[in-house]
Amino acid sequence: MKVQPSRLALTANLMLIVLVGIFGPVDLISDLQLAEATKRALVAFAATPGFNAAISAVQGTEVALQPAGVGVTLTPGQLLDPVNDLVERLSWVILASAVSLGIQQLILSVSASPLMVAPLAAAALVFGLWLWRPAWRLS
Repeated sequence: MKVQPSRLALTANLMLIVLVGIFGPVDLISDLQLAEATKRALVAFAATPGFNAAISAVQGTEVALQPAGVGVTLTPGQLLDPVNDLVERLSWVILASAVSLGIQQLILSVSASPLMVAPLAAAALVFGLWLWRPAWRLS
């Protein structure tokens, strides 16, 4: 019986995935990177209200002029209104990314638990047996 290279490659990849899942060095690295990214996202989210407040303070400035007895009030800070809107939208995007990173940390911690690794390893074993036993195939 000639062994197909695709079956060998699939079996080798399957074994590698199961071994990495059981021993988990990737989980530790991923957990550290996710924690660092979450910390950076939360720091950025905490900084955006300060920027928003500073822009709003400058935006509210008015200059009153009375040339030749005619009163004119200028609000040059209103030119910053698009920037203020941009900072508000940026804060929502940063919040969404921080929530996404938190969900990823939760999924990583759940998927690294032995209660998840054992059934996946068993499923990989069954798939490997199915792959090498032609009588078990559906086709």
